[in-house]
Amino acid sequence: MSVTVSEPAQLYEVGVRVTLVSGSTTETVQEVNMADLPHPPVPRQVTVTLRTPTQLALEWTIPDDAPDVTQFTVRYARVMDASDGGVGEYQYVTSDTPSTLITGLQPYTEYEVAVCSHLAAVPGPYSQAIRDRTDQGGESHAALLLSEITFAIRLFKS
Repeated sequence: MSVTVSEPAQLYEVGVRVTLVSGSTTETVQEVNMADLPHPPVPRQVTVTLRTPTQLALEWTIPDDAPDVTQFTVRYARVMDASDGGVGEYQYVTSDTPSTLITGLQPYTEYEVAVCSHLAAVPGPYSQAIRDRTDQGGESHAALLLSEITFAIRLFKS
């Protein structure tokens, strides 16, 4: 059973009634204020650690004193127009560790990325979004520069 809480600061009564096979019944009622429960920590220091033409690898940290995080969700979207900062439709990836690899991206494209942590099934707020660009496809810049230098040397020798 799950319950959707519409007013986190409100006091709720949660009751459980157990009926045994013998017919005896036990009931327990507990008052719960959702604001008093632990909140999932906001991930910090979200960093892109690897770029390829179609992938971004990410790492992040959580506070040392944070409660046990059970999962992370990474939200990412293609930046559509650099002038107004708009982004496309968000995609989501989950991870059990504070790192992930986002795949299937477009070469030399800017993406916006943010991360949230979960306690049990409860997601917390997203981290501050960061933006990064995938690498260009095809030959690397260094390989293209080397081929231009080689061509220039050949022309000079002729």
